[in-house]
This record gives sequence, structure tokens and C-alpha cells, in this order.
Amino acid sequence: MIKKYISHFLLLALMVLMSRHLNGQICSATNSYGCTSASMFFSAVSFKNSSGTVAAFNGISCTNSGSGSNFLMTKGAMMDVTPGEAMTITIENTSSYSCHAGIWVDLNGDLSFSASECLTNPSAGAFSNITVNSTRSATVNIPCNATAKAGKAMMRVRCSYYAYAFTATNGCGTLASYGNILDFEVNLKALKPPVADFTVPAGPNYIKTPITFNSNQPSTAFTQTWTYPGATAMVSSGPKGKAAFPLVNTYDVYLKQEYCGLKDSIFKPVKIVKPTAAPVADFIASSNQVEVFYTGQLFDISTNGAYKWAWELTSPFGTVLTSSSQNPVFSFDEEGKWDVCLTAENDIGLSTKVCKKGYIDCTPPSEYYMGPNHLATNQGGVIYDNGGPDLSYGNNRKVTIDYFKILPCGAKEIRLRFKQLKFADINDKLKVYDGYDESGKVLSPVGGINSSNQATYKDYIFKATSGAMYLTFESNSAGVDSGFIGIWDSELLPPAKPKSGWLTDYNPAANGMSVGFKSNVTKAQGNVDYEWMIDGNPGMGYKSDFNYVF
Repeated sequence: MIKKYISHFLLLALMVLMSRHLNGQICSATNSYGCTSASMFFSAVSFKNSSGTVAAFNGISCTNSGSGSNFLMTKGAMMDVTPGEAMTITIENTSSYSCHAGIWVDLNGDLSFSASECLTNPSAGAFSNITVNSTRSATVNIPCNATAKAGKAMMRVRCSYYAYAFTATNGCGTLASYGNILDFEVNLKALKPPVADFTVPAGPNYIKTPITFNSNQPSTAFTQTWTYPGATAMVSSGPKGKAAFPLVNTYDVYLKQEYCGLKDSIFKPVKIVKPTAAPVADFIASSNQVEVFYTGQLFDISTNGAYKWAWELTSPFGTVLTSSSQNPVFSFDEEGKWDVCLTAENDIGLSTKVCKKGYIDCTPPSEYYMGPNHLATNQGGVIYDNGGPDLSYGNNRKVTIDYFKILPCGAKEIRLRFKQLKFADINDKLKVYDGYDESGKVLSPVGGINSSNQATYKDYIFKATSGAMYLTFESNSAGVDSGFIGIWDSELLPPAKPKSGWLTDYNPAANGMSVGFKSNVTKAQGNVDYEWMIDGNPGMGYKSDFNYVF
């Protein structure tokens, strides 16, 4: 009985200790001079992991970030973090003095930050001496820590006045300095040995044709090396390999993965055959609309193993551009509709030349006015306040009138820069969101861009990764100024077809009954246009939802 009670007591004690550890607080940190009196703090921080997940925190001040003591900025994990991966971090300093930044991750789960868990030397690394009214962005590596513990972990970004001593050992504790200290919860992924694998295209795979192999591991934390004995290597590193094979044969493709000193490799066969017919040429474009002086990319989708390509683009004024690349990029410097032609070739011979007349529409620079205009789907353009480039904005503008959405088709990233920002007072406010409306992430200060911070955000680059960017503006009746001029451009994803679908609560439905249908479109890029058809009859409706009486 005594042994039984002792065992129960020890088990209970162990559970209490584990509970304390799991629910414990990360080590405290304090900058003893605070950050209010000298106005010294980081005003925005963003993170992007190797999988492309972004977490951004804007509108940070001294008072809303702990006033010099460590302050938790998140509710739950903001993203996954993997030992060994590369992470891009951006820090904005709009305070009155230059500052160093120290960045740590609690990898071993001891609720503290050691020098070995510091991502960059605070006083001599990528984030040292961030000057006033500037933004610093750098890629840092999460250390390969053999004792890393998977699960909840803390990341700390500590600001310190640049003229004071600040080292990798200052992740915790009191420092005689100024600045805010920001804590972010992350989900630390387990350090697991790599298990190399990749997919071989089902085929048929043709001689001399570039063939792409996809690794099972997309993370940049892994070093991946491809070899193709007997073939012409085109891409030999990264998550995607590419090679061309010269003869009818079965070849071995090798992939080696390395991760934090751990290695694995695999090889698979790929069967190469000879085509039995000439290619059938075809292609698509990254976008069928390109603003003048921007670039557009064409993608070959020819069949039957093409390995040579002859592209020919003809401008509205007769200028001819050519390329022999498989997926060439062209610069469009003449407005109007461009014709695109492609001839593909394999060992059998040439394809029929395929031409698409007026396939690329090169448009003039796009200009929009806040208020009269509410939507732009262009890759790039210019946005003015309601006064335009020459006049002041009006008094008593409302966000219900002055709103604007930038929605390029398939936007991977939208970048917006204001070359002019001039507001009469702090109550004339411009806000920028990463999203389709005001529910998106706030990219501007929470209180908006106004007369107090307009100098800071002039020429600052706002970036949206949700596929859309949303702007609002409002003004009071106390006076006006010349307002804003914003210029945006976009990086586009490769084009993809949307998948149509609909949902209804009534199936089956009775005769004479009005049945409501809701669109269920997936994989759509950009703005969606709708057309409803019943029994093959087109043009029954053109909105996202549709009602019909049977």
C-alpha cells in the first residue's frame, strides 16, 4: 500500500511539473528606460516562412506593445516554423532613433532564449542599426537544433537603442536601453529525418522533351539535389527537377535530400519513348491583358513531346518579336492587340503553325479616382483621391463612397507605393488592407495614414498576398490638401481554370417552386463573371446567386 501511495504521489508531482512547464511563461525581458520618453520602438513586423505563410503586425506603438517590457502580440500560433528553414522577416522603424533588433526562438522549450537560439547578431547582423523611418527586410535561418521540441514555442523581437551594447545573450532579462519587446507564438515543427521521394510523370514521356519531377518536400529547409545519368540536366536543385533524355530507353533519376545534417536518397526509373506524330502546338498566357511597358509570359502546352519552339508576336504596328524558349517572357511596349503564333517541333517534324489573333491586349496606363471608381483588375495602375492629380480632395469624404479594390487576376503579390501623401490634419485618413474589404489585414497604421505620419509612408511599399488589396479614405470638414497618388503593380500566378459549381437547398424541387441556387466556384483567380444556364439555354442570369421557377 505504501508503494502504491508513493507511486501515485510521484505521478501527481510529475503531472504538476509537466503542467507548469507546458503552461509556463516565457522568460521576462525589460528595457529599463522604456520606449515612451525617447519614442523608440518598432512600428511594424512581418514574417514569411518557407511555405509562404505570412503574418504581419502593423500600427505598433510603445503603449500598445508593453511600454518596454515583453508583450505577447499573438493569440495562438501565427505560423509553423521548422528548424533549418529560411524565414523572411521585415521590421519597420518609424520612431525617433535608430535601433538594433535581436530575434530569438525558444527551440529547446526551456522557456528561455540562449545565444544559440538567436537568429542574427543584434549589433552586427542583418537587423542592426535600423535607421529612422526605414524598413529592413532579410532572410534568416532557423537553427538546426537537435534538442528542438515540437509544439508551442515563442519567438521574440527585441528593440534596443543602437548606441548601447546589445548581444545574442540578451534574449531575456533587463537591459539598460530603450525600445519595445515583442513576443510571437509559433508552432515549432518536429525535427524529423528526411524521407526522400518524388513523382515521375505518368507519361508518355518523350525523347528530348523537358520532363519535370516533383519532390515530396517543398520546404526550403531541405537541400535537394537531382542527378540524371545519361540525360541533359536542366534543373538540378530544389523541390522540382527537370531534365531532357536523348534516346528511347529507361533512365534512373536520383534525388538526395539533406536536412540539418540528416540525409536520405532515392532513385526511380523513367521510361522514355519516341513520339509517333508531330506536335500539336498550343499555348496559354499568364494574362491576356498587359499594361504597356509591362511583361507577360507565354506557356507552351503543345502535345506529342515538343522540344523546339518558334514563337512569333506581332504588335498592332507590325513590330515582330521572336523567341525559341519553351515559356518565354516578352515586354509589351505598344498599345493595342498583339497576335501570337507558335510552331513546335519534335523528332517527327514540325507542327502546324498555330496563331491566336489579338491574343494579348496591351492597355494604356490605368488611372482611377477614389469615389467614382471602386474596382481595378489591372496588373498595375494609378489611384488618386477624388480630386485627381491636380486638385485637392473634398471635405466630408466617407468610406462608404471612397473605397477601392485592386483585384488583378491571379495576383500572387500586389505592391502599392504612394508617391504623394498630403493631408490637412489627422482626421483625414487613408487606410490600406490586405484583402477584399475592411475585414482584411490592416497594412497601414490602425488609425490610418494622416498628416502626422504621411512623411513616413511616402514611398513605403505596401504588399498584399491575399490576392486583393483594399483602400478607404475619409476626411472631415476642417480643410483639405492635395491628397494622395498611389502606384501599384502585381506579380501574377500562372493561369488556372476556375471550377464551376452550385449549391441549392431544394433538390428535388416541386413544379412552380422558386428555387435558389448559390454559386460554388473554386480555384478562381481574380474577379469572377457568372452566366447561368438551364437545360442548355444560356444567359439566364449573370450574378453569383440565381433563382428559377420550374
